[in-house]
Amino acid sequence: MIVLLLFLVPLIGGLLSFFLKNDRTVRSWALLISFFTLGLAIAGNGLVKNADALSFSASWLGTLNSNFALQLDGLSQILCLLTGIAYPVILISTWNSTYRKPNNFFGLMLLAQAGLIGVFTSIDALAF
Repeated sequence: MIVLLLFLVPLIGGLLSFFLKNDRTVRSWALLISFFTLGLAIAGNGLVKNADALSFSASWLGTLNSNFALQLDGLSQILCLLTGIAYPVILISTWNSTYRKPNNFFGLMLLAQAGLIGVFTSIDALAF
């Protein structure tokens, strides 16, 4: 379940960022979501030893016999942890920059984080 949250938190947070209008609010929201994702990556990297919590599989595209399957194992744990560390650093480093549409920038940053985590944890070729 942790791996699913690790993917969904930045995805949903990024989608919600597009609806925030205040510059300061959207920056704080993106930073909060990225720190929460970092916490999930830390939990998935060492705190949780239950294999069921580190994998998720659901039927997807039944005609092709494909599953939406995510799993934190070995290299994916390290890459997700590095992604979780990098994004708060990136968001803090862009804190004083001005953007014409900050909600778009920070929303796309969170969606990119979700995409990276999805690629690192995917164990099905079609989901990849």
